[in-house]
Amino acid sequence: MQQTVLLLLALVAVSYTFGFFSYTATASPHVRQPKAKNGALKLCPPGGPSFLDAFNLICPMRRRRRSTDLDDGSTLEKTMHKCCEEGCDFSDIFAICNPFG
Repeated sequence: MQQTVLLLLALVAVSYTFGFFSYTATASPHVRQPKAKNGALKLCPPGGPSFLDAFNLICPMRRRRRSTDLDDGSTLEKTMHKCCEEGCDFSDIFAICNPFG
């Protein structure tokens, strides 16, 4: 009986070593939604009041505008969409702050 249990445990250990029980997931964007980073905030809708409040808190030296159309649209717009879809943290928004530029 003990030999059977030891043999079974050895077989399981060998199986784990060679990856027989490993989970092989197919990476499909249609099945899985991108997970938010730990500590990240989802700020939806892109360019909405929650994003603008976070932007104004993180970039206090920047001139506050009601419209973000005059900013560097491509970078700001990409960041807004990223914050809504994946979530963003301080460093993501701070990267687009340029109070002297």
